[in-house]
Amino acid sequence: MDAALIFALMLSVLLVIAMMTDAARYIIPNWLNGMILLLYPLMFFAVPGGAEVDWLHGLYGLGIVFAGGYLLFAFNIMGGGDVKMLAALALWCGFGMPLAEFVLYSAVLGGGLTLLLLFGRLVAAFIGSLMKTSPNLPRVLSFGEPVPYGIAIALGFLIVLWTDRIPGLAGVQKAALAILGLQA
Repeated sequence: MDAALIFALMLSVLLVIAMMTDAARYIIPNWLNGMILLLYPLMFFAVPGGAEVDWLHGLYGLGIVFAGGYLLFAFNIMGGGDVKMLAALALWCGFGMPLAEFVLYSAVLGGGLTLLLLFGRLVAAFIGSLMKTSPNLPRVLSFGEPVPYGIAIALGFLIVLWTDRIPGLAGVQKAALAILGLQA
């Protein structure tokens, strides 16, 4: 199996775990963000052409996104785990168009998720008002709970990753389709 594809699959698994923990507990574990960061330097050695990736641009992306995310965290707009995951994934994007696409996809998906949750919370409240007993709803459908933006962040990165926009991991879409017996 192609080394770039293996890294893409590992990142995808980590992001699915992040989405599940964020949706269930509003937490993105530090170990998970650490694994995302740790995979980046390993890619330089394992992926053919990985050594040609401009890691300095990755650090610029990480730094800028972390600084902006820290401001959002300081004003209680975004959670700390979300900021850390956003910065760790920005490292993979580098400072350029993939980072802009990642941030844009994450923002649009985050807005859509927010609207979906607001609607879901309204429907849940309406159904709850019709019932004689209070329904046992998941936290995510309760008013006053935060939006698990980690879901949107992870999905935004997965779109950029699987459309071959991540430096060093280009070609993963074609490799995955070849394994599945499909053509790109």
